[in-house]
Amino acid sequence: MILTDYYRFERVCTISKTRLDCVASTKSYPVFEEKRSSRNAAASNKTCAVVVGGLTAGYLRPEYVKAAGARKPEFALRMGSGKGHITSIFKPSPKTSAGYGNVKNTADALLFVFSGFEVVNGAPSVGGVMEIFVARGMANDELAIFWAFLDGELDEELEALRGKATQDPTPTGEQDSKE
Repeated sequence: MILTDYYRFERVCTISKTRLDCVASTKSYPVFEEKRSSRNAAASNKTCAVVVGGLTAGYLRPEYVKAAGARKPEFALRMGSGKGHITSIFKPSPKTSAGYGNVKNTADALLFVFSGFEVVNGAPSVGGVMEIFVARGMANDELAIFWAFLDGELDEELEALRGKATQDPTPTGEQDSKE
């Protein structure tokens, strides 16, 4: 198997413009698992609550990313409460709902699959889904993994990982309809 871990993020919090909550995962990738919240945080007028064990990601527009080299990402993600981004996300084909990247300071590649994930005025749409599939030790093959996904060669692996995922803790009742 090429793909080893799975995380599903959705924009469920409507107070915070760029926050995505992990709603399901295999809970198996140490780099992401260490970013889980270790304490509860109450909702405010700027953000939704955070629950113990919850995992959040923040969408960053390219102008906020200091990327090495000439490649400019479509966008980037920060994860947990840490500063800086954990990965840049590249979409070589604007006609596809997928992208690729790698985790900073690791040898791990990431495959991103988006559904209902439209970015309007710098914010992902409410209900938009971003799935992250990890390929440990394959950062040098990130583009090849992306093209294998587009060719349908990874469909069985995608479904197997989705089937292994369990629901993640997410806050309820804290959402606000403000956009």
